[in-house]
Amino acid sequence: MRERWTDHRARSLATLLVVLMTAMVPAGAVQSQDKKPIVIAVPVGLSGVNSVVAPAVVQSGELAVEEINAKGGVLGRKLQLVPLDDESGPAGAVKAFNTAIHQHKADTIITMETSAARNAGAPIAERAKTLFIYTSFYEGRACGKTLFVNAWVPEQVVPPLVKFMTTRRRSRSGSPSAATMPSDAG
Repeated sequence: MRERWTDHRARSLATLLVVLMTAMVPAGAVQSQDKKPIVIAVPVGLSGVNSVVAPAVVQSGELAVEEINAKGGVLGRKLQLVPLDDESGPAGAVKAFNTAIHQHKADTIITMETSAARNAGAPIAERAKTLFIYTSFYEGRACGKTLFVNAWVPEQVVPPLVKFMTTRRRSRSGSPSAATMPSDAG
């Protein structure tokens, strides 16, 4: 199960790199930017609890950037991936976001951090008017002018799953399952 989850996150990051970077760069900006690379910062838990999945996230980003750059980049501009260690927490996220924006001049930040790290980094991206793409499954209700969330929230997944499981259990046994919720028992 953990392997499927990690694989999904890695594919999600790679897909976002392709689709969103294409949409993010205005066509007129290519000529005026003297072909500077598009800098994509990826704060991720290279240390701490998220260090189990972080290498796959970085490697998938590197692979996507390599493939996109081999085909000429995005609107003639190469992509540059900058992995940063958020230390799997909010204090590390603050450091990583500040480093991404102020030192590396990131055009966008794409991350799969913890919710606490997201909440710590989001205001930094907002103040800098830097696109912040959050790819983790999360509790919902996070928003901002520069925040784009590419993940489901429990309200989108749990009710259909409960309905599926209770319906499936009924059809197998011929009677309601123990998991039937009171509103369904009626």
